[in-house]
Amino acid sequence: TYTLTFTHYFLENRYKELYLVDLLNNKKINIYANGSQYTFTAQKSPELVKRFELISEDYPPVIIPENNVGTVIDVEGTRFNDKLSIYSVPECTRNYDSNWDTYKTFYTSLKPQLYAMEEDGNYQVDGVNDLNNTYLGFLPGEDITYTLKFTNYNLNTRYQKLYLVDLVEHKTIDIYATGTEYTFVAEQSNNPVKRF
Repeated sequence: TYTLTFTHYFLENRYKELYLVDLLNNKKINIYANGSQYTFTAQKSPELVKRFELISEDYPPVIIPENNVGTVIDVEGTRFNDKLSIYSVPECTRNYDSNWDTYKTFYTSLKPQLYAMEEDGNYQVDGVNDLNNTYLGFLPGEDITYTLKFTNYNLNTRYQKLYLVDLVEHKTIDIYATGTEYTFVAEQSNNPVKRF
């Protein structure tokens, strides 16, 4: 029998929750509290075993849109909406960048879900080195008709044009001007699609 004891330093500055997953016993234990413990049994073995995984729920990064180059996209239905922020940051990548990115969390099926699709996951806030060729996924909520509203920040410092391509309707929309809106139809579905 073994006991793990967790001592945290400044955890609250970055994470909302922290969990330990016991992969052999299929248990998920909240270890956010300093001094949390987990007791388990293990048999002696000459082989290394992948036994535990840490899973965190991060606070979203604090990003001031006015100080950056990017676009904030609101998708609006009749009662529910969602928001996606994409920023052009030279040092960012198409994978998780800890000072910029927030993974997408999917909520109620009544709410539309808009997110950036990257190689290692889906993002609610996505810092990339170039806005070009960023794919957007969409999962409809309770409505059929939705409107995207674009609030752009400092695009003119890096881009001369910015377009949205609707991959379902085969339309190209100029979204360079802040305040641009695009209304589209999406049938109710439980399957997200690469829409833009």
